[in-house]
Amino acid sequence: MPAIWLAVCIATASGHLLIDLHPEAVAKGRTFDGVGGLSGGGATSKLLPSYPAEQRAQILDLLFKPQFGASLDILKVEIGGDGDSTEGSESSHEHVQGEISCNRGYEWFVMKEAKMRNPEIRLYGLSWSFPNYLAGATGNPLDNPNTPTYIADWIACAKNAHNLTIDFIGVWNEMDKQFASSGAAYIKSLRKVLDGRGFQSTRIVAGDVHSWAPATAMLTDPDLAKTVDVVCRHYPSTLSDLDAKKTGKPLWSSEDYATANFGSGARCEARILNHNWVMGEMTATINWNLISSYYDFTSWPDDGFSITARSPWSGYYEIQPPLWAAAHTTQFASVGDILLVNQSGSGLLPGGGSYVTYFNDATGSISIVIEKVQPQLAGCGFSTVYHYATTAEDVTFTFQGPNAMSLTNTLRVWRSNFGENGTFFLQEAPISVDTKGEFTVHVNVDDVLTLTTTSGQAKGTFTPVPPESRFPTEYSDDFDGYLADAAANYFTEMSGAFDIHISNLSTHNATLRQNAVGPPVKWLRDDILPFAVLGDSDWIESEVQVDFLIETNQGSAYVGLGTTAGTNANGLFVGIDTTGSTWVATSISNIASKTFKQNGSAVPVASGSWHTLRANVSTTLFTAWLDGKQFLSTPVTNGKGAVAVGAGGYYGVQFDNFRLSAVRGNGPAPGPPGPGPAPAPPPAINCAPPAVGDYLQVYGCATNSTDAHQSWKLIPRSGNAVSLQLAAIPELCAVPAGAIGDSDRCSGTCLVLGACAEALNFTQANDRFTDGSLCLDVDLGHTNDFRIEVYQCNDKNKGVSSRSASR
Repeated sequence: MPAIWLAVCIATASGHLLIDLHPEAVAKGRTFDGVGGLSGGGATSKLLPSYPAEQRAQILDLLFKPQFGASLDILKVEIGGDGDSTEGSESSHEHVQGEISCNRGYEWFVMKEAKMRNPEIRLYGLSWSFPNYLAGATGNPLDNPNTPTYIADWIACAKNAHNLTIDFIGVWNEMDKQFASSGAAYIKSLRKVLDGRGFQSTRIVAGDVHSWAPATAMLTDPDLAKTVDVVCRHYPSTLSDLDAKKTGKPLWSSEDYATANFGSGARCEARILNHNWVMGEMTATINWNLISSYYDFTSWPDDGFSITARSPWSGYYEIQPPLWAAAHTTQFASVGDILLVNQSGSGLLPGGGSYVTYFNDATGSISIVIEKVQPQLAGCGFSTVYHYATTAEDVTFTFQGPNAMSLTNTLRVWRSNFGENGTFFLQEAPISVDTKGEFTVHVNVDDVLTLTTTSGQAKGTFTPVPPESRFPTEYSDDFDGYLADAAANYFTEMSGAFDIHISNLSTHNATLRQNAVGPPVKWLRDDILPFAVLGDSDWIESEVQVDFLIETNQGSAYVGLGTTAGTNANGLFVGIDTTGSTWVATSISNIASKTFKQNGSAVPVASGSWHTLRANVSTTLFTAWLDGKQFLSTPVTNGKGAVAVGAGGYYGVQFDNFRLSAVRGNGPAPGPPGPGPAPAPPPAINCAPPAVGDYLQVYGCATNSTDAHQSWKLIPRSGNAVSLQLAAIPELCAVPAGAIGDSDRCSGTCLVLGACAEALNFTQANDRFTDGSLCLDVDLGHTNDFRIEVYQCNDKNKGVSSRSASR
């Protein structure tokens, strides 16, 4: 289709607003660079890779698949630096200079999945923290001559290990003072290093700070101006300044939004996507953050603009309204389209709101995005909102210019309303364009519309989404089955770097190891000690057992129960050092400053040797054991919270065979902690072959793997096949009255043996079991399936028969 030049008029009660779209006016427009999402700035995508494959693919489609959901044009990711960056830390690719691993963290996964769905998506990397060795003499990594090489190493990892091209690279997130003192020299050095390593196509973005000061610096430094490709700032409140415009560079809002994905979120998104251009001439907007795939007890729990996905154990996720606000732009406009300037296709509506026209000079396609959200209900984080009245109105457009009449006789219409009873991204009947090139559309308050000549858009959705559940109250991980340097499921570092370590030993072959070397160069938050959390803030009682090894001669390891999040988390922490001294603390800062309660000595713990730490908190008592010997029993009044493991410093500590059990606040009353000798065995049971309808005996963990009473014999049919399967019967109890204490009754879903024709179907949250809690062992492993293993009758070893079922 030949290029078509247009003029758009808006009719109001007071007359027409003539907009000139002749070629000389269109030439004043800027190139659209896209809408993006930021994965990072706080481990915000941490739980996403742990989702079952089916739901994970659905979520990724909704984020990145063109003309389906958010359909993002830019993916910005954190370059992990071992330090906290809001909701946690991400592992560096280079903890120590020259020792590079290209498999740490999960941003590689997110980038590859995005590229697989949209090869045209552009990738953008930025650091929040840096590993210790880059602190240098001044503490500012921008002064360190090794920092450009460190960044180039990350770009090389992307290219060589993951076949990813990094399109844009930033400097240092929101470190305004450091940028002002050292940013210009650093950028020039970075450009030389990147060019020398063959990364000439990677463009430099400056400066990811809170002002347009980098633009002012460029106006007096021609070499800097030549080196910087994009000028950006964070949370610009839809305004740029004169210096920024004078650079002639593309202007970006490189971090924006930062608000809850309910309430004002969709209105915020609709407003900034239009106003950043209309008011500030910015050609790209990047949302912090991409997805709420992190624990809800961390900071800013609902600020993922697109999807809430923090229940990988259930597969549940929820599409949020701001995704559809973004789709009104991203599913219609393409990177490279011309953004028509004010008075020439874009501007403010007389009745409040705005409109932006995207024009493709090559194809002649046009899309007009209109928003009329109430500004007082459209606030974004860290931003000023300029209030104005909004009223419903009819808006008339007139196409004018060469070949205007051949453009179209209809326009497709997509509409959302983000008011109280919202409707999202629905296609309406097309609008007719008359022979004069005119058409009229009615715009309601809180409407967002797209009028377009393009096609192929869709409101992507998947049904059914599995029901939501909280973190399982029984969980275990032996860390086998992961790749070296991978991130373990569910463990979220608040500070430091906890990665999978492969030793190739016969025992403790795969462990979770704290890898950060020395305190990281912090972002805006203090990194006190390395630790990782997991679980649920609603737990009122919990128990953790974990093997640990301290690698240094003067080190310590600890477990936290009832913990909060953040670098100075509160909770009940119990630790032990290599002298055998044990201690109790109530915060991470207590541990770091050693202002904790010494609790005497246990068995000396030599560095390089494995030991087992077990800790239990009830509503009244905090207890702990080392290698089976109790060394702590102290009254407490509150043990509510998640759990944690950590190291007493930024050195190597390994963890293995992690076991967790907990009681949620609204759950059944817990049984006694149960340290010390095992309870007396229950009465003997008949080991005769079971029949359909027989109940499984369920016993406490003290007899697990040691007693025949916990076992059923499986009847062979042929070879290794069995004639019975397990079926979940939630309303029945598998523990006969009096068999064991009532407090252990139904400590999971009760089970009965069903016929082979019955499906092994575990679908409810309380259908999950973990090794050590019941006579049935469940190996959650690292896949989307679990395996139930039943012991042979009177046999201490696991039976050969097993069954699998999707979660």
